[in-house]
Amino acid sequence: AGLFLLIGFIKKLGWSESILQSALGCAYGPRGVTYILAGLGLSVLARFVDDPDRLDPGLALFAGWVGDPDLAGLRCFFASGAAADRREILTELNGEMKKLNDASDSWAATLECLAEQLIREFALRVRGLRHASRSFVVKNCFALPGRIGVEEKRMLVQVSPSPFHVALHISSMDELVERVIWLDGRRLEFQLEGL
Repeated sequence: AGLFLLIGFIKKLGWSESILQSALGCAYGPRGVTYILAGLGLSVLARFVDDPDRLDPGLALFAGWVGDPDLAGLRCFFASGAAADRREILTELNGEMKKLNDASDSWAATLECLAEQLIREFALRVRGLRHASRSFVVKNCFALPGRIGVEEKRMLVQVSPSPFHVALHISSMDELVERVIWLDGRRLEFQLEGL
């Protein structure tokens, strides 16, 4: 459930729109966003593999699969794509030109680069996490269990207690997120347990 804390941040960065406007977005449409977010979620949690045989239900929802995830399509997506396509995604989402060739060698490298950037940017905005290691941020913010309620127009995410919930709340990381396009336009609401 903690992964959902990244959704508002991803939306503010405009990543879904950038993916849709890329060559991969043109080829795959909204599924391209779902596939990249699934890979990003796996990378954030240090669980990325090119040929996943299952996805955690929360991670599948995070990526935009309200029903069963299309694992065959996801595996096909990770097996395809040229380095130029991954480089375009990195340029659009990362904004830095450094090390793009290395990071575009494979989906694992591309998604790792994006996950590292996202976690770093997120941690810089949360008091108490600015100098924390990646593993510490992931453990205390994103790898948290919880409950996710899916309704017609909203998702309610209840994240299990963490000592950093106050800092997340003060930093507005638990704000309501309106119209998440990859969640079929649902709004996203949070309840940080223990807050």
